[in-house]
Amino acid sequence: MTASPRRKGGAPVREVLESDDVRSILRDGFFSTAAEASGVRAVEPIDEAIDADSGRKHLTTAQRARKTAKKPAKERPDHYKVICISLYNDDLALLDRVVKELKKRGFTKANRSAVLRAAMQQFDPAKVAKGL
Repeated sequence: MTASPRRKGGAPVREVLESDDVRSILRDGFFSTAAEASGVRAVEPIDEAIDADSGRKHLTTAQRARKTAKKPAKERPDHYKVICISLYNDDLALLDRVVKELKKRGFTKANRSAVLRAAMQQFDPAKVAKGL
């Protein structure tokens, strides 16, 4: 059994992929965030393709990545916290009816949170029946 002959088509492909043009396209078009981090300014394409149907320009991969990159988080206020609680559907329906009634009475800023906060301020633990 003889060894299979090595394919000779690999050299031309390697030459194309290792050319300076391909490297610059990859660096500037696809890996521009890495290039920007190292101090190299990414080159934007001169001719931007515009979709004839929608009139919007097509974004390169690098442009799309920059557009969707996470923005630095804003400083969050510390005077409240967002929490998650579980309520039965009937309790939510009642809560929504109370909010709707308050809005009809002119309390335009009424919402679920405001109603629950008002209820907590009026809450008396001594009046709670056993088996809450």
